[in-house]
Amino acid sequence: MEKLSARRWDWLSASLLFLLIQIAAARLIATNWAPHLYFAELTAAYGTALGLALGISRHKRRIVIWFVVDYTLALLPLQMTNAVKGDFLLSEKLLRVGGILITSLNQFILRQPVKESLFFVAIVCLIFWILSLCAGYWLIRHQNVLVAILPAGIGMLFIQIYDNSKAYTSWWLAVFIVIALLLLGRHYYLLHQDGWKKRRVFISEDSWFNIFSGLFTTAALAVIIAWTIPTSLSSLQSASRTWNQLTQSIRDRLSNAVSSLNAPYGPASGSIYGDTLALGRSISQSDRQVFSVQVLSSPDFNTRYYWRGRAYDFYSNGQWSDSPASRLDFEPGDSNLNIPNVVGRQGGDFKITFQLPPQSQLYAPSQPVWVSKPSSLLVTRVDSTTYDLLSWDTNSPIETGGQYEVRSEIADPTIDALRAASTDYPQWITSHYLEVPENIRPEIQSLAQKVTAGKDDPYSKASAITNYLRANLQYATNLPVPPKNEDPVLWVLFNYKKAFCTYYASAEVLMLRSVGVPARLAVGFAQGTLQNDTYIVRERDSHAWPEVYFPGIGWVEFEPTVDQAALIRSEAASQPPVGIEHPAVPSEKIAGMSQTDLGTLRGSAGAITRPSFPWIQVIAALVLAALLAFVFYRYHPLYQIPFYISDTLERNSMSVPAWVENWQRWNQLEPVEKFFASVNLSLSWLGQPQSMDVTAAQRAALLIKLVPSASAHIEALNAELESALFTPRPANVSRARRAGLFIILHTLRSIIMKFRGTVNGSDVYSG
Repeated sequence: MEKLSARRWDWLSASLLFLLIQIAAARLIATNWAPHLYFAELTAAYGTALGLALGISRHKRRIVIWFVVDYTLALLPLQMTNAVKGDFLLSEKLLRVGGILITSLNQFILRQPVKESLFFVAIVCLIFWILSLCAGYWLIRHQNVLVAILPAGIGMLFIQIYDNSKAYTSWWLAVFIVIALLLLGRHYYLLHQDGWKKRRVFISEDSWFNIFSGLFTTAALAVIIAWTIPTSLSSLQSASRTWNQLTQSIRDRLSNAVSSLNAPYGPASGSIYGDTLALGRSISQSDRQVFSVQVLSSPDFNTRYYWRGRAYDFYSNGQWSDSPASRLDFEPGDSNLNIPNVVGRQGGDFKITFQLPPQSQLYAPSQPVWVSKPSSLLVTRVDSTTYDLLSWDTNSPIETGGQYEVRSEIADPTIDALRAASTDYPQWITSHYLEVPENIRPEIQSLAQKVTAGKDDPYSKASAITNYLRANLQYATNLPVPPKNEDPVLWVLFNYKKAFCTYYASAEVLMLRSVGVPARLAVGFAQGTLQNDTYIVRERDSHAWPEVYFPGIGWVEFEPTVDQAALIRSEAASQPPVGIEHPAVPSEKIAGMSQTDLGTLRGSAGAITRPSFPWIQVIAALVLAALLAFVFYRYHPLYQIPFYISDTLERNSMSVPAWVENWQRWNQLEPVEKFFASVNLSLSWLGQPQSMDVTAAQRAALLIKLVPSASAHIEALNAELESALFTPRPANVSRARRAGLFIILHTLRSIIMKFRGTVNGSDVYSG
C-alpha cells in the first residue's frame, strides 16, 4: 500500500514545477532554430498538467499508461497540424503532416539531410511531452524531485551549449537554477514536516514563508553574483575541443536531423560559425536565402567575392578552433580598423540584408575595416595599433530583414607579385599559422613535398597543392564516418578520395603548413548568384576555403574545392585581370564614415581584454553536481531500484524474479555482511559452495584450509562480522573492506597456482 505522503497535493510544488518546465521550453524557443518551436511550450504545458493530474489520481499504473498512450496519439498529431497553413480539413492536415514526418524519418534513417524543419519540431515536442509528463507524475505520485529537475536541467545545458553566443541567454539557466532550488527546498520541507510533528517539533504557520524567503534570497543572490562576473566563452578552447570530441559520434548521427534548421551546419544562434568548427559529415544543399549583397562601390579590378565570417588557426582530430585571441570594441564613428598589409588594396562598400533569424556574425569580403553597427571584433594583435581580424560580431543581433553596411580593403595581387613575395614571415604569423598536429605531420608532409617538388616559392607551392586537390578528390555532399582512430583529413586524402569544402580547404592548409607556407581556414559563403545587381546568397553557398599569407600582400584566397570555379589571376600588372564581372554601381560613400585609410581603433591597445574564466558554466556544473550528490545521499536511488521493481511487478500481479529478491536482500545487509560475501564467493570459485545452514565461522574455517595464505584476513573479517552481529561494539568497516579485498586476491592467486600446477603436472590431457 502506498504511503499517504506519496500522493500529497501541494499547489506550490505543482506551480514551481510548471514554471520550471516552461522555462526550459521557452529557452528552446529563444534559439529561433526553426519555425513553430512554440509547439514545444504548449506541449510541455499540456504534459505537465496531465502528469500532475495522473499523479494525484487513484488510477493504477496500467490505467495511467493507457491514458498517456491515448493522449500522446491524439494530442501530438493535432499539435503538428497547426503548422499546415490553409483552409484544409483536419484529415487532410493530418495526412500532410504524416507525409512530411515519414519522409523526413526515412531521410534520417538513410543518413540523408532532413529537409523539413517540422521533423526537428516534432522530435523536441515529443521530448518535452515525455519530460513534462514524467516530471508531473513522479513529483506527485512518488514525491520524486529528481525526475522533475534533472531532465529539464540537462536539456537546458545542451541548448545553452549550442546557443551560447549571446551573453543574455545564460540568464535563462540562472532563472532555472533558482526555481529548481526553490522546488528542492519545498520538497525537503514537505518530506520532513510529518516527522517534525511526530517528534513534536513546533512548526509555526509562518515557518515555510520564512524558509522560502531565505532560500529565495540566498539562491537568487548567489546566482546573480555568479552571472554578473565578466566571462568569455572563447577562453575555454581546450574544454570546448574535449566536449566536441566526446559528443562527436552523437552529433554525427544526429546532424542530418537538424540540417533543415536555420544554419548551414546545424542550429542557428548569434553566430553560424562559432568557436569551433567540426569538418562534418554533410554540407547543406538548401535553397533557403541567407542574405543578399548590394555592391555600393567596387574596386577598379574584377574579383570573385568570398563573404568571410570567420577564420580558424588550430586543427586537431577533425576540428578547427582559434588560439586565444583578443576582443576589441568598435563603434561606427570610429576610424577604420588598422589591418596589416593594407598597401595595394582597394576599398569596396557593400550593403548586406539578412534573411536569417537574428544573427550577430557579420560577413564581408576580406579584409573588412568598417561596419555600420556597434560591434565586437575577435583579433590577433600585430602591434600596438594594428590587428589581424578573425571575426566581426555585432553587439545586438540583426533581425530578419535587417541591414548593415561594410567597407573592405580588397587585394587583387598578380601572379608575379605573389611569386616575388618575401618568405620573411613576421612572428605573429609563424606562431599561429604553421602548426600541424604531430600525429598526422609525417603523412601530410610527405604528400606535400611530392606535390610541390621543384617549386621554390610559396605561390607555386600553393598553386600546385590546389591543382592536386582539384584533380584527385571527387566532390561529395555527404561523407560516411571515418574509421575509428583515423584522422578525417588523412582518411579523405589517402583512402576515401571524396570530400566537400571543409575537407578540401583543411587538406590544403595542413599541406601548405607542412612545407613552411603559413595558411589558415576561412569560412563563410561563396559569392552566390547575381540577380538585378544584387548577389543572392543561399545556404547551399556555405563554403570553406584556405587563406595563404604573403608578406606585403596579406591573406590571399585559394580555391581547391572542385565544385567551385577555379580562381584565375593576372600574370602581371600590365595585363587586364581575368575574373568575374560585377555590377557597375556609381561609387558612393557611406554616410558618416571616415575617409582616412589608416587609423586606429578607439581605445587602441587599451581596448584589448584578456579572456576571462567561464564562471557561468563552472557554477552551473557545480550546482547540478551538488543536486546529484544530494539526491544520491538523501534518496539512495540505487538502493531503491530493486524495491521499486518488486513493487511494480507485484502491483501488476506478476512474480518477482529470484535475482530481484536477491538484490533486495543484498541491499538490506550490513556493510560487514556484504564484505563477508568475499568468503562465500571464494568458496564458490574453489568448488566448495556451502548451504544456508552452514555458519559464517564454519565457512571461514573451511576457506582457511583451502587458502592458508589468507588465514589472517579471513580471521579478521570473521571477527568484525561477529562484532557487528553479536556485540555492542560497532565493526571496523575499513578493516573488513580491506580484509575482503585481500581474500579475493589470495583466492585468485591460489586458483592460478593450482591451474599452473595442473598444467605442469601429470594431469594434463594430451588428446
